[in-house]
Amino acid sequence: MRVTAQKDRAINDVLERLRADLGDASFTLVDYWDGDLCAVGVARPDDSRHLVYISTWPPGRGTFTYECERPSTDPGLLYESDGMVEHVSYEALRAAVQEHLRR
Repeated sequence: MRVTAQKDRAINDVLERLRADLGDASFTLVDYWDGDLCAVGVARPDDSRHLVYISTWPPGRGTFTYECERPSTDPGLLYESDGMVEHVSYEALRAAVQEHLRR
């Protein structure tokens, strides 16, 4: 499944791998970052506020950056996060997506 022709090939490729590994129904695509060609979000199908931001920037490194987001308990914040995790392997990204979206 391609996100969009405008997005970088690497982000499309990682989404295809995640769908193949985790299953078609495991997440939905959320693209709040339409201006960022190397980033998308994947969310729980039943609640898009549980989201994993994924980036393939910088290109060509073969590593990923991600941030797990969840609804905030503070009404002044849009979401809470444990922070950005940078330069991880696909396997680490897959494990983080799987764990976060199952919580």
